[in-house]
Amino acid sequence: MSYDVSVLSGYQYKEGIKVSAKTAILMVVVAFMIAVCGCIMVTYTVAENYANSTAYLESRISAYQAQVDDLNTQLSTTSAQYESQLESLNAEMATLESIANQNASEMYALSEKYYYVLRDAPEGEGVDMALIAYMDEKAKEKNVSAHLAWGMIEHESGYIATAQNPTSTARGLGQFLRSTARSFYEQDRFLGHGEGTYTHDMIDNPYLAVDLITEYLQYLYENYGDTKTMLRYYSGSSNDNYYYEVQSYMQSVGTDITVATYY
Repeated sequence: MSYDVSVLSGYQYKEGIKVSAKTAILMVVVAFMIAVCGCIMVTYTVAENYANSTAYLESRISAYQAQVDDLNTQLSTTSAQYESQLESLNAEMATLESIANQNASEMYALSEKYYYVLRDAPEGEGVDMALIAYMDEKAKEKNVSAHLAWGMIEHESGYIATAQNPTSTARGLGQFLRSTARSFYEQDRFLGHGEGTYTHDMIDNPYLAVDLITEYLQYLYENYGDTKTMLRYYSGSSNDNYYYEVQSYMQSVGTDITVATYY
């Protein structure tokens, strides 16, 4: 007895081909098993790919986390360094503010002490607060009177750093002759800069003029003692007219010409 495959299983490979019922059932079972195996393989492949993808993502996440941890460590270190630098800068700023306040206080005291220089010196001619402070420092170092030096400067140049005598080589705040300035600038017993180092244009520098004046006054005081004799030698005069002319100005501003040392 035989059956039409199309009736038993719904499959018909070629019209007119007849198979037994057993064979047809076996074919259906085999087809089913093949389909099941295919599904299992697809499922396994998908599962394997998912597992691989998950492992890859986990490795990337771990790598990114390590980078984040490293950046956090660097940030913490950098932050600590910045905090340390900030503390140092704040401490330095506090010190500078203290020095600035002290300097401001000292400058105010000097402006009170030498008020007449600030009042009488022409603006822009080389005599300012910085030079006044420098004069006070050098006068104190040489133990000579800065008031006497300023009195002489007022008489010699009117506080003009580039003043020149039209009839001689006298120049600068203290109206030094070329020969005198060269001696005090170059000789070892004075400023000691060495032979051939001085040119007379240099005397227009008010700070150099202060160096020379205080050096000269120290020399005169150590050799002659009293201010009257000192000014006679400074002016190169045989009388005391220069002394009295300087005295007149110093008395008008409340300073004492008879004191040769720093006060």
